[in-house]
Amino acid sequence: TLSLVDNLFYGCDTGLVGASGVSVVTSANTFQYCIYGINAGDSTYSSFQDNDFFDSDYGFYTTDDSFYWCGISGNIYTGIDYPIYIKGAQNNFGIENETMHDCIDGITLWGSYIDNVTLDNVTIDGASGNAVYLQFCRGIWMTNLTLENFTYGVFMENWAGPMLIDATNFTGGEWAIHLEEPSLTMTDCSIAEMASGVFEYSNLYGSTLDIDTSNTYDELPIYVYFNMSDAVATGGETYCLVVIESSNFTMVGFEVNGTSDIYLFNSANITITNSTINTDVAVESGADYLFKGNTFDNVTVSFIDTTDNVTFTLNAFLTEYSFEGASDVSNLNLNASDYGNYWHDHDGIDEDYDGVGDDPFDVPGSSVGYDYLPLMTDPVEYIVYIDILVPSDGDVLGSIANVSVNITILTGFYYEGTVSTNTSITVNGTEIGSGGEGEIEFDWNTTEHADGMYVFRITATINSIDEFSEEIQIIVDNTAPVLEPSIEDGEATADSSPEWRIDASDELSELTWIAVYLDESEVENSSVSGQSNYIYFTLSLTEEGSFELCLSSMDEVGNTATMNLTIYYDPSNPELSSPQDISYLEGDKGNTIAWSANDTTPSHYNVTVDGIPRVDSAWNGSDIVVTVDGLDAGDHTVYIEVYDRVGQIAVDYVTVTVISLSGPDINHPSDIEYPEGSSGHSITWSPDDPNPDTYIIFRNGSTIESGDWSGDPIEIGIDGLAVGVYNFTAFVNNTYGFASQDAVFVTVFDGTTPTINQPGNIWCTEGDTGFYIVWYPDDDHPSSYQILRNGTSVKSGPWNSTEENVSISLDGLDNGVYNYTIIVEDVGGNTRSDVVVVAVEPDTTVPTIDQPNDMVFDEGDTGFHISWGPFDEHPVAYEICRNGSLVKSGSWNSSSERIMIALDGLGAGVWNYTVTVTDAGDNTASDTVIVTVQSTTTTTTTTTTTTTTTTTTTTTVPPGDFTVLFVILGIAAAAAVIVLILRVMKKS
Repeated sequence: TLSLVDNLFYGCDTGLVGASGVSVVTSANTFQYCIYGINAGDSTYSSFQDNDFFDSDYGFYTTDDSFYWCGISGNIYTGIDYPIYIKGAQNNFGIENETMHDCIDGITLWGSYIDNVTLDNVTIDGASGNAVYLQFCRGIWMTNLTLENFTYGVFMENWAGPMLIDATNFTGGEWAIHLEEPSLTMTDCSIAEMASGVFEYSNLYGSTLDIDTSNTYDELPIYVYFNMSDAVATGGETYCLVVIESSNFTMVGFEVNGTSDIYLFNSANITITNSTINTDVAVESGADYLFKGNTFDNVTVSFIDTTDNVTFTLNAFLTEYSFEGASDVSNLNLNASDYGNYWHDHDGIDEDYDGVGDDPFDVPGSSVGYDYLPLMTDPVEYIVYIDILVPSDGDVLGSIANVSVNITILTGFYYEGTVSTNTSITVNGTEIGSGGEGEIEFDWNTTEHADGMYVFRITATINSIDEFSEEIQIIVDNTAPVLEPSIEDGEATADSSPEWRIDASDELSELTWIAVYLDESEVENSSVSGQSNYIYFTLSLTEEGSFELCLSSMDEVGNTATMNLTIYYDPSNPELSSPQDISYLEGDKGNTIAWSANDTTPSHYNVTVDGIPRVDSAWNGSDIVVTVDGLDAGDHTVYIEVYDRVGQIAVDYVTVTVISLSGPDINHPSDIEYPEGSSGHSITWSPDDPNPDTYIIFRNGSTIESGDWSGDPIEIGIDGLAVGVYNFTAFVNNTYGFASQDAVFVTVFDGTTPTINQPGNIWCTEGDTGFYIVWYPDDDHPSSYQILRNGTSVKSGPWNSTEENVSISLDGLDNGVYNYTIIVEDVGGNTRSDVVVVAVEPDTTVPTIDQPNDMVFDEGDTGFHISWGPFDEHPVAYEICRNGSLVKSGSWNSSSERIMIALDGLGAGVWNYTVTVTDAGDNTASDTVIVTVQSTTTTTTTTTTTTTTTTTTTTTVPPGDFTVLFVILGIAAAAAVIVLILRVMKKS
């Protein structure tokens, strides 16, 4: 015995290989990333339990014969293509308590033969192929399996049996079981959520099946009838109904739903009756199948292989249906001797109301054929026929209309209930009559309803529940036609034989005639049609005057319209008088013109004064009086036009003279401006007065022209004036001694732009002096100037004379480029400018400076100073620092100027005096003078025996490079020694 416990087999070709004669016990091992986890070979009396298999091709595998008396249990397979794969002549082993996830085929038993195998309490979840695959197997006992998410739950083929499937759950697959030559007993199984169905069938000849109703599909029992004969089965609701190799068998009262077809295989004399079929039906071979009194809803009936004598009668195909493979059926009958079936898409007629269509129904589909006796109603229902006898669809009704309808009830052959009928007749929902079954007739008063289109509906309510209706559209019309003549009431004509037109229209009905009468005598009476029409008519008029015209029309319902008009025959122009001309003083009131006028058909008149409309008024035939007050002085023409309704006209005109009491009207020409020296300028006045006399023109108060005025415009030339403003005033008089005046101001301005020379651009060095820009502007009327430097005004003033120049100094400019712009302006506002660019170059010459010697003197000495003589063309400033601190500064004004600093008061020590000079270009030069101030010290020493006095002068040596010369003169006398040390310092 080989025992393997708690090992890891990782990435192996084969984790464990069994062998004949070796008993293997494996437990708690892990097999991962192997081709074969365990290859059991022909192991016997072995146990493979509680192992874990991951991510491998095969979990438990053997293809050797003689694998028997072994147990496979408690293993878990995850991501294994084939968790258990056993092929060959194997027997007497068990598979139990196994768990498999995500595989191709869960358990594969492929024998020649595999016998006596138990599968118990196995869970397989996620098999892209088969959860259990069996081929050439027998004695396979499957209990308590849980199979989920697969293509096939159990796939059996090639003589697989006898087998038992008990207490097994199938969920979420394509097919639960594939049957091929099976010998199968199936009990207490639960099947749910199959995409295609419970069973897939292949070669069921010679099968042995025992599948009872303890098995369910989606919680309803599964009905599988195998080898039934001479029996009747009464069923209930199911999702699976199968009949295999049975005879003389009748099924009654089933309700079959879902995706799993009704499957009838190789049987004879099979009847399905009084059932509700809501799934497809498949018939494979056999003979004498009868479908009678069933309801089909959205089904496909398929015939597989050769089948004889299939009959459908008294069935109801309520919704979509189809027949496939009908050519494989010998003698497909779609009706028995007396009755066919009800087809939802049959739209035939049944004129005698016997429940059978008058014409055969060609059932859709290849080789299906005709139902020669199609039923007009579902056999278990009833049909209601509603006939509207009067009125007809589209009828136009008016006044009192007759209504007649008939209600016929036809019950189906299997209808067992009673029928009570309540019929209502409505127009647009308002009831106008009622009754029951049979004929209903009455008169309807249409005047109780408004004109218009109505839905005329008959509604039959059966057993107070089901409603059947039929409707048509009718028109109610109790309104007469509308008349529209081409003339209006009061129409006037000068034509003795006028031709006019009358149009008639009716919104709802057809017209029948249009008639015309003149003074009650018929002129025209014509038959017409359509809802709108017209006629022309001609009158014969002989005497001037009025006439009564009557127009009339009637529609098809009998509604009549009448219109009465008065017309006038007027062949003459209006009569109009001619009043005398008039005159009045300007401002007078109450001035009128009166005309006498007369006509048969007076209409209106128009009055104009001097062509301008003054009165536009209706005329009733009386005299016409027009007020002419308020006219301007002068002659005016008052013109009148008088019209009658025919359009005939009479005219007259009167001259009205208005005498003026004021001066002439005079316009005001615009003031004038023009440039000095230009030409073509003049002033034109256009005064107006009916009585012109004389005129005078003044310029600045002085008369420059006068004369007689005939009423024409007055023009005077104004060229040649000097610059300035002038007042030109015109006086005009009329013969009544009244005068008017107007003044025009003429401004003559300087229109000539000044001229100016253009000095050249200037270059100079920073600090240079004596540079100027000089301009010489010229103009006859100078005024002012302004100079801008880089856009900023730096100089401005009056420009008084052409001989005057304008200049500006350039001294003191720093390094840079400057834009000097001059603008000169004359008295006319004309300007001229010029630009001069000034480039100031930087001062790059470094100042020079002399180098005074370093100095040495004793502390307390006075009169010492340092004097420097710097030189530069553009001096600016200097600074003197003592030991780095500023002690003096100031302007450096000239190269002849010396820079000095006094040294009085310095204490003993060494002092660094540095001068720095700066020119206009910021160039600098410096020089340093070292000043050494010496201190003087006196020392006295006294003893008991000898007194020595020593006087020493000490000069502190400053740091630096210098030469020291010691001269020692030693004179010894009276114990006194004088040492003299002289130091001479020379600046290097």
